[in-house]
Parts: sequence; structure tokens; C-alpha cells
Amino acid sequence: AGQLGFSIEAQTAALCRQLAPRLQQVPGERLRKEWEALLLRGQHLIRAWDSLALTGAVTRFPELQALQAVPQRPDAHPEGDVWIHTGRVLAAAGQLRRGDRSRDIILMLGALLHDLGKASTTRRDPQGRWRAFGHERARTAAESFLGRYFPGTHLSHQILPVIRWHGAPYALYRDGAGRAAYAHLALQVPDLSLLLDVAAADARGAGREHPPAIDTARRLWQEMNAWPRLPKPLLKGPDLMALGLAPGPQLGKALALAHELQIVGACHDRERLMAELRRRLPELSLRGDRVYGLRSRSPNG
Repeated sequence: AGQLGFSIEAQTAALCRQLAPRLQQVPGERLRKEWEALLLRGQHLIRAWDSLALTGAVTRFPELQALQAVPQRPDAHPEGDVWIHTGRVLAAAGQLRRGDRSRDIILMLGALLHDLGKASTTRRDPQGRWRAFGHERARTAAESFLGRYFPGTHLSHQILPVIRWHGAPYALYRDGAGRAAYAHLALQVPDLSLLLDVAAADARGAGREHPPAIDTARRLWQEMNAWPRLPKPLLKGPDLMALGLAPGPQLGKALALAHELQIVGACHDRERLMAELRRRLPELSLRGDRVYGLRSRSPNG
């Protein structure tokens, strides 16, 4: 269905549903190969997505099954519930694949998992509207799926930040945020081009594409020399140890602050950056771990 666009005959689908419990006996590595084939080469992704439910195969993937019938605001999501939305986001992301396997798998897994948090966070607000505040931060389901079928820190370190911030480019544009906010967002995500692709696919999945938001983020990050990835830190541990910092948590905070100043403050000269960091060092004792404070509510949430 996903590769050739075929429909599944009714009796075949019924037999599949009878056999679906046996999927519990199939090793995760074997299922991973099927996911890779679907995500990297699938051409009819909505049909494939719906076929997971039609055949009962979705019961093998409880994090995905939990999306079925999770309601969304009709004004923001006229396409329907979270399950329907996710199928459309997958299809939109499929149009953004570049034929680079290592990049495309991150893009497609980001699209597949981007709204898993809605299953646990969707509630009615005081006005009676369905909302999923904080769904981007609910990462347990995504971590569970990745841990079983796509284990390893490389993928999780790429995918989880994209899930966490997929609504931020639209939120920043909506709120008229300045360069500093875009710079802080850049510090959160390893590959900004992947973030924008997942954000665009999410919007298209709701029928609400808004190119100016994507174009504005890309332009500002290009101007900051942060596109598509952050530049390497100018200062490293030995540089800061020369200032009297000992290895440990404070050194880690100082390194994070130095990279932040490099991006946010456009300090691209080592001496200027060192001077600015020396001026800011006293505040480290008051800093917690850097947490980006943007209201990350998705315009489609």
C-alpha cells in the first residue's frame, strides 16, 4: 500500500487482523527494517498509515495506536484527529526527502513522532476547546519508540530536539520575536534545516502552511552564520581553564554561556568573546542549566 499505492482487499485485511498478535513475536530489528523501508521509500504514506490501522498492525506500536481518536480543535485542525493529522504530516515530510538516508530518516521519524505527546496532554481548556499544552515536552512515548526500534544516542539527540521545538518557528513569527529569540532557538537544535522541514510538514498536515515563518527563520539564521548548523564553539575547555575555572559543572556552564554569546551576541572574534565571557562569569553561580524560555505553543496545537 505504501510503496505501490494498492488498496488492501477486505478479506486480506481481516486475515491480517487475526494474525496481528503474532507481531509481538517479531524481533524489533526486523520491524525496524520495515519502518526504514516505509519512511525512506514510501510513496503513498497516508495509505500506508491508514493500513497500519486497517490490518491491526498498529497494535504492535502502542505509542502510535494511542494517537487514534485523540481530538483536536476543528479550527486549527480541520483534517481531524491526531492520527489523521500524523498521516498527513508523514506525507508532507515525504515530499521533503532529499535522498540522503542519514538525513531523511531523522526527518521522517521527527514527522512520525512529533505529536505523540498529545495522547497524554490533550484536555479541554476553560472555554471547552481541545488543547494539548506541553505536548512538545512530553517525550516519554517518543523515547520509548526510538529505544525499541531506532536505539542509539545519535538519532535520539537529533530527533528529540526537533520534536521538542517543532512549533517554535511559527510561534516566534506569530509573536514578532527578535533576533535574540531566534538565536536562542538555534542553540537547542543540532540541524536547523531539519527543524524547519518538520515544522513545514506539520503545518501542511493541518492545511495551514505559512511560508513567511519558515523564510524568516532561515534568513535570520543565515545572517547569524548558524545555518543549517551552529558553528563550532570558538572557546574550549582549556581556554576557560586559563581563566581559573576548574573542570566540573561550572566549566560546563561557562562553555555553554560562551557558545551562547558567540551566537546570540555575534561574538565571532576569540579575544572579544573571551572578554565578554570574563565580564559575564560572575552570573554563572546564579544560572541554572540553560532552558529556552519561549512559549513554545504550536499555532496548530
